[in-house]
Amino acid sequence: MYQFHMIRTGIVLGVVIFLAIVGATAQEILSPRLKGLRLYGSSEADLPILKQRSGTVTLEFDITDSAPPNLQLIFVHCDRNWMPTQTPFVNDEVRLKTRGELPFVPAPHGVHGYGYQYRILIPEYPSPGTFTFSGNYIVEIMDQDINQLLGRARFFVVESLVKPEMRVTNRRDPGASSPWNQVNQISVSFRIPPQDSSAGPAFFSTDFGIVDIYRNREVTRRWRIDSDDRDANTFVDGLGTSRLRFRIDNVFPGNEYRVFDIRNVDQYPQDRPARLRGGADV
Repeated sequence: MYQFHMIRTGIVLGVVIFLAIVGATAQEILSPRLKGLRLYGSSEADLPILKQRSGTVTLEFDITDSAPPNLQLIFVHCDRNWMPTQTPFVNDEVRLKTRGELPFVPAPHGVHGYGYQYRILIPEYPSPGTFTFSGNYIVEIMDQDINQLLGRARFFVVESLVKPEMRVTNRRDPGASSPWNQVNQISVSFRIPPQDSSAGPAFFSTDFGIVDIYRNREVTRRWRIDSDDRDANTFVDGLGTSRLRFRIDNVFPGNEYRVFDIRNVDQYPQDRPARLRGGADV
């Protein structure tokens, strides 16, 4: 499953591409009081992507406290590099936080691993209600009584103004020895709506300069295709036209299932580190 969205994280519009497979998460637990932190979309399998004018994402976590703490959620708008946006017009400290008690239920009788379970729909009450600006967001879980940050999670607010198409193709890594690893070539193309289109505001090719590609839920790392960079593996075609194509080469596909014959003591000696010979294990 692939998902494509548009966000505004700066002056230039960016297209964010998600290769949606179950994988690494975007949550950080900073206190042992917090357990089971999750942030997901319309279902538990969906990525934490919030459409600007509709839909919700769900934040869930458990607290080990014996009494409900005084918790608050704080939302922070970030640029495409997950750095907080340094302007109070975007990061409104008064508006971008929850008001009132967060909804919780006590742990069932006999359960001792946690004390209370929280489940909050964002942006419904007690959240801000709406997000004026699209982009990358961090939600922080704060204990107000002691001003302690318990954890944070990342999500995206998107506009979905264009409809990109993505193509992933495989080829052998020319720099590897036999057996050759494979690498991916990822191509993202989309058409810019015409100026007189009734579907939304008019855009120009110069408004689109960056495509970020995220794999799984690895939102802290991405592949970036920037029309202004000098990366030999990235290409941008169609600048100045209504049809743009962003491409990146030599993307390693990540983990996969492999078979190891550990009975071979020459290749896998006991009680000693294995040393690869002639490339990847097969």
